[in-house]
Amino acid sequence: MKRIWLAVVSLGLVAVAAVTSHLHHNGGDWRLKRDRAAVEAAAQHIPYEDIAAAWTKTRLGDPAPLNTIQAQIPVRPLAAHEAAGAIILSFATHTATRNVCLDLIAYREGNTVRTRRC
Repeated sequence: MKRIWLAVVSLGLVAVAAVTSHLHHNGGDWRLKRDRAAVEAAAQHIPYEDIAAAWTKTRLGDPAPLNTIQAQIPVRPLAAHEAAGAIILSFATHTATRNVCLDLIAYREGNTVRTRRC
């Protein structure tokens, strides 16, 4: 009888852990989708010229214009840099399950968004 009770309790704990893990993982995915949608919306609405001008001012010691652009995006800004002719604004997602960054990559030809591990 004791073994049966122990087996039932063990199975119950495994089931609770599995459900909790599934819900926690899906919550992170929801946050990632929400954050990516916010960065994508910004990429569509903020012209490259505005980002380039703000980046130039930042390099000259005036980060206010770039801070203003980043403040329009409801995701925590991490960094900004230039690489291969693009200006990259990096943001940290609100997901708790893994370290994921979203990059708004501004090109003259148009902006895009990339998801990557931080």
